[in-house]
Amino acid sequence: MQTALMRFRKKWFGDRAFYKMILLIVIPIMIQNAVSAFVNLLDNVMVGQIGTDEMTGVSIVNQLMFIIQLVIFGGMSGAGIFTAQYHGAGKPEGVRHCLRFKILLSVFLTAVSMLVLISGAKPLIGLYLNEANDPARMASTLKFGEDYLFTSVFGIFPLCMAMTYASTLRETGETRLPMVASIIAVVVNLVLNAVLIYGLLGLPRMGVRGAALATVIARFIEMLYLMAVTHRSTDRFGFAIGTYRSLYIPLELVKRVILKGMPLMFNEALWSLAFATVNQCYSRRGLDVVSANNICGTVDQLFNIAFLACSAGIGIVMGKELGAGNKRQARDYCWKLIMLTSLMGLVTGLMMMGSAPFVPKLYNTEAQIRTLAMDLILIRGAFMVFFALTNANYFIIRSGGRTMLTLLFDSGFVWLMNVPLAFCLAEFTAMPVLMIFTLVQTLEIVKGIAGLRLVKSDFWMQNIVS
Repeated sequence: MQTALMRFRKKWFGDRAFYKMILLIVIPIMIQNAVSAFVNLLDNVMVGQIGTDEMTGVSIVNQLMFIIQLVIFGGMSGAGIFTAQYHGAGKPEGVRHCLRFKILLSVFLTAVSMLVLISGAKPLIGLYLNEANDPARMASTLKFGEDYLFTSVFGIFPLCMAMTYASTLRETGETRLPMVASIIAVVVNLVLNAVLIYGLLGLPRMGVRGAALATVIARFIEMLYLMAVTHRSTDRFGFAIGTYRSLYIPLELVKRVILKGMPLMFNEALWSLAFATVNQCYSRRGLDVVSANNICGTVDQLFNIAFLACSAGIGIVMGKELGAGNKRQARDYCWKLIMLTSLMGLVTGLMMMGSAPFVPKLYNTEAQIRTLAMDLILIRGAFMVFFALTNANYFIIRSGGRTMLTLLFDSGFVWLMNVPLAFCLAEFTAMPVLMIFTLVQTLEIVKGIAGLRLVKSDFWMQNIVS
């Protein structure tokens, strides 16, 4: 009995040195995510104080922007796998080539994203407007959504470039600098929100346009800070030397990055579209559901910071070990990181459930929306441990460059399971939205178990830079 307990502890729990190493990586990411999530909550509350239609319009556009952000993240993830492994192998030239790839990709994705959002604003927002018995409210929500979107799109380029530099720094072990940049940006965003939304300091009251403009300005400041500090500190970041002297990238590396990266970009695009589709299915039960789901999503971002930071740390640690050829060490770390991430998900899920009766009261909206939001938060918190588990599995599988397997495991599962279930229940039954929401969340248990089996197979474990 004692031997079995010792084996269990050795497999799933690390020593003090292990947790010290992980926390040095994870804590700055956690602080960055916490500040961002808290400001997103305040931003959401500030817009919500203007009115429900304004909050709903902004929340719909933010779901569209979330899709764009995930596509950018996915597009850079292929180069990110190489960056982490090049760093582990001690090859700064390889890191520099990956940074250039991300910069060129940022320009391309910015152009495509702006074209899609500007040309398709009305039909994209209209996907979430299904309350045909209240055309006045739909028209109002659409107007506020368009006002917010046509300003927000100018923040896509600085978002891309900030993600380019922040991800490269993290993949090379520097997590403090992106944290500082994010804190500066969110403080600027928060101050400008108050000034521009409500018209303080003698400025005109801009409402939702003010919220969008504040975000755009904050993203430019974050981008400029990251670029300035990185290129001024070439003694620490050797990969930044001569980045812009040319945009040369070895053709062979471009092919390999695209080969590995395209599945990840498709994965994030497909996953985010699936996420938007499931939310659109919920919206069939009325605009109150859109507003309540927006509140739940904002609270969810605040409480999932711990396991998301740990998941990001998994990519850094596992990529470094695989790049250095330490497969045995990587295998040992993966189980300990899964346990740590899952425990973080369990604790924060309980905290989220405890907050459910209080957070919706911060919003200036109808009582039935606050009650529905509270119930959604309770359900989401109950399943957070399983979301933490699947996130850990995802980043472990991705760290070894098995990107097609990552695509099948992540977005493939959601499109085959979550989307059909949500659509069928919303379209062909009279089931209340809380029951639909709960049933869709339960699929995360199945996905978590499947992920553990994939990790156990060791198929994901490979060095792609040697």
